[in-house]
Amino acid sequence: MRVNEMKVGDLFPRPRLRLQADGVGVDLSEAVSVVARVRLPGSAESVDREIIVADQSVPANYGVVTLVLLAGDTDYRGTITFDIEVEWATGVQTWPSKGYFKIWLLEDADSAQGGPVPSASQNDSLTFGRIYDVSITDPQDGQFISYDEDLGRWVNVDALLASLPRAPQWFLSGVAGHADPADIDSPVTGDTFLYPASGDLFYYDGDSWDYSATIGGA
Repeated sequence: MRVNEMKVGDLFPRPRLRLQADGVGVDLSEAVSVVARVRLPGSAESVDREIIVADQSVPANYGVVTLVLLAGDTDYRGTITFDIEVEWATGVQTWPSKGYFKIWLLEDADSAQGGPVPSASQNDSLTFGRIYDVSITDPQDGQFISYDEDLGRWVNVDALLASLPRAPQWFLSGVAGHADPADIDSPVTGDTFLYPASGDLFYYDGDSWDYSATIGGA
């Protein structure tokens, strides 16, 4: 996997790499077309971008290609992922064969404490993926967001965690202001409430609290 780094907003120098097979640059002189399929930060859809192929009449240039990014492609911090499709007369071949080429978009020094980021509020549909290592606080609403490489977008971590159902818990009468099962806000199936003095145990089945057993007084 080849990784480049660029600053947010920059389009130059253009990312340059070599397509190889068995460690040797591939002669692209017979290629019908070469194109990059690019997924930009905050987008789940890929877009096509131009690939400039170096002069393949020079063996030292075998496989050497340059990605041409357009205005707007590097506006946001995060990771650009892409692969390169080479169409031969006999079919299509994609580099890399596993994973993707990547470009990390980093802030320059004078904007390292701020800068434009996608609003967390744009991510209404939250799903689990692999939370990537670019995590920030969105200045627009103060929410903690993280770039999820697999989903290809920013994820509102605060909202994601808040949306998860909590695990069943034990509650004790007289602790944390809970005198009776009815005092438990938003109980979940499996919650258990114990009266220590009597040993009476109540279980929440998803609809109501029901007596379960007596386990012995204190």
